[in-house]
Amino acid sequence: MAEIFVAHGARSIEDTLIMSVNSVSKQHQKGQSILVFCRDVNIATKFSEGLWGIDKTTFIPHYFAGDEMIIPARIVICDEDIAKWASKLNPKPNLLINLSEDFIEDISLFPMVLEFVLNDSKSKEMGRARLQKYKAAGHVIKFHEFKYKKN
Repeated sequence: MAEIFVAHGARSIEDTLIMSVNSVSKQHQKGQSILVFCRDVNIATKFSEGLWGIDKTTFIPHYFAGDEMIIPARIVICDEDIAKWASKLNPKPNLLINLSEDFIEDISLFPMVLEFVLNDSKSKEMGRARLQKYKAAGHVIKFHEFKYKKN
């Protein structure tokens, strides 16, 4: 069963992207493989740009699904066929980051999953529905609330 970390309460997709990039950076430093699922090409592109700009000297190598892979893939951004792309990662992926509002059928392929629920009613409703399905399937769900500094 997957351990699902739900980051909730973000005010914007930009905040979730920052958290996602930071999570990938930490896992990448540990030598882990990561699959990022995202159906929105604009969000996927912003996420990719974040991996280019963690700081002035760091680049985290990654591919979009379908790119010609020059080095063995450890980080892939895909918008479909999670099982196929997870099988191409070396080592086996440790983390799935879901940057979509989709329920992920193949979630059991991953020990850890990072899900996001924005602080708006539509996102909360869709997130609640996904989490109920994950919980019914026996996955462990842990919550993390976005914290913002007060001015």
